[in-house]
This record gives sequence, structure tokens and C-alpha cells, in this order.
Amino acid sequence: MKNRFPTFLEGIGMTRHPARLLIAFLAALGAAAFPAAVPVPAQQGGDYREALGDADPGVVDSWEGEIDVRLGLLSSAYGLDADTEAALRAEMNARLVSQIEYERMMNAEMQKLAAEIQAAGVAFEDEENPLVIKYNEAFLSLTRGMPLDEAQVAEWLDARVPSEVAQEGRSRLNELITRRFTVMATQMEDTNLLSGKKATLSQEALQMTAQESPIHSRPMPPGDLAEAVEAQDRVDRLQRYSDPGRPKRRSEQADAAAAVPVIAAPAVSEPPPVQVVAQPAAAPAAPPVAPSPPRPAIQPPADSKAAAAPPKAPEAAKLPPVQPAPPLDEWEKHMLATADKYGFDQAQLTNARSVLSDLRRRAYQYQASRAEDYARAELQTDPKVRSEQLKALNKPLDALFEELKQRLESLPTQAQKQRAGARPPAKK
Repeated sequence: MKNRFPTFLEGIGMTRHPARLLIAFLAALGAAAFPAAVPVPAQQGGDYREALGDADPGVVDSWEGEIDVRLGLLSSAYGLDADTEAALRAEMNARLVSQIEYERMMNAEMQKLAAEIQAAGVAFEDEENPLVIKYNEAFLSLTRGMPLDEAQVAEWLDARVPSEVAQEGRSRLNELITRRFTVMATQMEDTNLLSGKKATLSQEALQMTAQESPIHSRPMPPGDLAEAVEAQDRVDRLQRYSDPGRPKRRSEQADAAAAVPVIAAPAVSEPPPVQVVAQPAAAPAAPPVAPSPPRPAIQPPADSKAAAAPPKAPEAAKLPPVQPAPPLDEWEKHMLATADKYGFDQAQLTNARSVLSDLRRRAYQYQASRAEDYARAELQTDPKVRSEQLKALNKPLDALFEELKQRLESLPTQAQKQRAGARPPAKK
């Protein structure tokens, strides 16, 4: 059945009008205490499904489920035995026919009032508007007259149980109804709060995603697998600095080869192969020779000793030691000083900045790859040990700075070098 008015349970649960839930709750309590004077007669006897006719199956199923809920409330409140509970179920099933007819009448009446509100251009949320007040009062009044209302069914039940059971059961029923409406109101409030939180979190996630770089916006699989993949990704990125000696993946091997400067070790020449010379066969022993008389010793003059001494080989020229590199922040000063010394033009200055960027990038990558070693060296309490460890760690940086100086020195022309050599040193 199209355009029907919602059932009582659906009506009091409308999320667009949360204030009606409290109004319906108070009305239900009032209906339980003061039932309507003229209840709608119920269909008695026979199969109630045959009397339903062309009723909407969805509406019938909805009310049959509601009958089960209300039957449980009444049975718990009055402490009914199996026979009385079966009789109560039969009565409520018979009242379902009258309930469907009553709901049709109620639907038509409420649609008229809703049309008046829409024609006046009034919002249903405006609880102070007279038309909305009239709509709510009519809704509550018609609700109290439903054949399957708890108060209507309880009045039928009070006439079939002892008076003391009826009095205690009615009081207990009011408590159960109060609890039921409280749970419904709490669930509705929790649902609204959860929906608001989800909307807020979704907006924040969209804003954060818009600010993230594309490398962090890659799609991730849903569920627990996403958390495991993200956690492993974080471990891999951190281990590049915390554990440089671990086996690297292929992608990391390419990064590490470009990050850490390769310092060629001095070539070690292999020793020549040992040649085994065959010894000749031993000759027969010669007869012993008598020793000759000793010769007189002749002492040469002092000048002849000095002249006879072989000349010493000239010492190999020693390479100057690599000077310690200054901090990375001062490498640009050296580049600018070199450019000023030779008078670089714009193209040479661009090349110099490119060289500086390349060498400094490699230096930063090396420091990042040895971050754990640097931290361990800084924690040394002995100044001498700390200085030696830092000096050993900085050797690749010294080599990079030496490479920077050599590459900068290759940029000026011969004429620029001659002019720089003839120029007096700048005053400091």
C-alpha cells in the first residue's frame, strides 16, 4: 500500500523529528495510565489473515513483529502462564485487522495535516508553529486509540486476571515501556553522534589527502592487510637509517649506490708467482784445500768511505693529506668564494651550483645512512674516542668536499685562472 502512514513503531522513531520521540514516550505513559474511553473493537474469531484482504504484506509483517515484542512486554509484566499468553496472542492477532483499518484512517488524516504544513511553507522541525503543534497533537491522539496500543491490550488483559495481578502488572508494564523508550532514544542519539563523527572524519581525511604528496596517496588494500602493509613499509623506511647493514631490496640497492660515495681503495698488486728452480745434481765432494795465509788489513782514508757509499734513493713525493671538510652549510660559501675568485659568468655559476647540489645531496644521504653510527659516536663519554670515531665517520665527507673543490676548479677558463693568479688577495 503506497503512501501509507508509518506504523506506531516507525512513527515514534522518525529521525527527522527527534522531539517527537519524547512526546510519544510521554503519551505512551499517559495512555497506559489513562486509556482511551472508546477503544476500537477488535476482530474476534476465525483466521485473522483471511480477514486482512488486500492489506500490504509489508505492513502485516511489520505489525506481526511488533506483536511479538509487545506480547513479550505484557507477558513479562503480568507474569502470564502459557495458556493466558496463548489467549493474549490470539486476541492481538485478531486486533491486527482493526489495526490495519485504523492505520488507513490515521494515514489519511495525517496526510491532510501534512499537506497544510507544506502549503504554508513551514518546516516540520519548527515545533513552535501552530500547524506543527496541531500535527503532533493529532499524531499522539490517534496513536493512543490504536487497537494494538499497549494500554488498549492491557485493559483487555486486566479483565481476565486477578485484580492484584492486574495492578502490579500495569505498574511493571509502565516500567518496561519507559525502559524501552529510553533505549530507543539512546540508540537514536548514538546513531546521530556516530553519523556526525563519521562525516567530520571524512571531511578531515579529504583535507589531509589534498595536502599530501602523491607518493603518500597510493591506494591501499582494505582491512587488516592494509595495516600490515603500512606497518612493514614504515619498518623498511626506518631501517634504512637504523640498520644500514641489513640485506637491501633491489629498489634500495639502487638508492644506496647513489647515496653513499664510493671511495676506491688503493690497488694491491698481486705478488709474482714463485718460480721453482730445479737444483742441479750434487757434484762429487772435492778434496779439502789447505787454508791460505791471512792477508794484511788495509784501512782506507775517511774521504774514500764517504765517496764509496752508494747514493740514497730520493724519497717518493707524499700526497698532501685530505683536509677535514667544513660543515655542509658552509659548502655554499666555498662555492661562492671560488666563483668570486675567478669571476664566473652566469653559465659557470649555474654549473657551480649544480655541482654543489650534487655533492651536498650525496653528503646528506651519506649522513642519513650512518645516522645510527653518528648517534652512537656522540654518546661516547671519552672526548678522544668520540673525536676519533667522528673523524673516521667524516672521511667520506672530506673526500666529497675535496671532489667539490676539484670540480669547481675545473670550471674557470685558463684566462680566468691567469687573472685570478695576478689579482692581489682579497682583504679579509
